[in-house]
Amino acid sequence: MEQSGFPYELVFAFTTAVRFVPVLADEAQMIMDAQKARGLELERRQLYEKNKKLYPILIPLIVMLSEEALNLLKQWNQELGALPKNELTCIGSR
Repeated sequence: MEQSGFPYELVFAFTTAVRFVPVLADEAQMIMDAQKARGLELERRQLYEKNKKLYPILIPLIVMLSEEALNLLKQWNQELGALPKNELTCIGSR
């Protein structure tokens, strides 16, 4: 893509986002299976109820993605030497 004239930053952001698609799909399926095992019914037909029942899936998924992004950022910064190792801290490790 970069050879096509797109800026490096755009190509980097796009390829990084594409890298997370399979991870996101796997984690979403795992969370949905866990919530179904806890009794969450996702097959309801009404839109309001369906949207309301997505919160137990979306919140853990957003937390997981945030942790993955933070871990990736830490790894890049340590490899490139841009920041000291202890500069970035996870919310749970404070």
